[in-house]
Amino acid sequence: MTLNAVQQTLLGPSVIEAKATPGEFKFHCNNPKTGKAQLIRDQQCYLGIGKVEVCGEDRRPLADQQAHVVPGYQPDAAKDEVIVCQDMKRERWYRFTGTLKQFTPKVPPVAAQPQALAVQVEAPEPAPKVPAPKAKGSRAAKRPVDEAFRQELQRIRQSLDAGLDPDVRIDFIAKYLGESRANLYRKMKLTPPQFPNPIKRGRGSFWPFSLVEAYRKGEWKPQPAVSKETSS
Repeated sequence: MTLNAVQQTLLGPSVIEAKATPGEFKFHCNNPKTGKAQLIRDQQCYLGIGKVEVCGEDRRPLADQQAHVVPGYQPDAAKDEVIVCQDMKRERWYRFTGTLKQFTPKVPPVAAQPQALAVQVEAPEPAPKVPAPKAKGSRAAKRPVDEAFRQELQRIRQSLDAGLDPDVRIDFIAKYLGESRANLYRKMKLTPPQFPNPIKRGRGSFWPFSLVEAYRKGEWKPQPAVSKETSS
């Protein structure tokens, strides 16, 4: 199933208003096409219109992380709900502020992982073949340069088959997109940025594979910056 087909599946069903209870939700992702947040509670799926902030271990929004705001969202203190929840892999905390609408996807959650939404992003294309370097002297030949890349592709396919959106690092992204690391970092510094900014965890930088795939297909659009006063 292609990414566009997945998005149509997620956005096609009719929606009804839902009352949310903080502390019971899991954050799935931000839809690359509409920007709407996707949350799950007790195998029930929700679309969120509002603001998503990355939090630290203390469950407070990180000051160095740009908040994701659904296009067209207007804060309303009388209607907005504030929900702090972890992602599907229990690695990050998020704070969602806005309104939720319940919906039923045509593709049910994966049975082996009842909390995961069965979303399949189009599988990455096979890596180009790179000849293995020759052995020097008495040393054994090194692993082919693209072996690590093939292993990463296999990990990503397995995650996609399980309905997850795996994280990837900059080395994989550069090889997958056919662009240099320097060029990708340069695009991130432009105003507005021309490549998605990473999610920071400690000293590491990660990107959801769905964002990289949306960028590769020309479907990713930079999100508007949010001032600190708005995100506080």
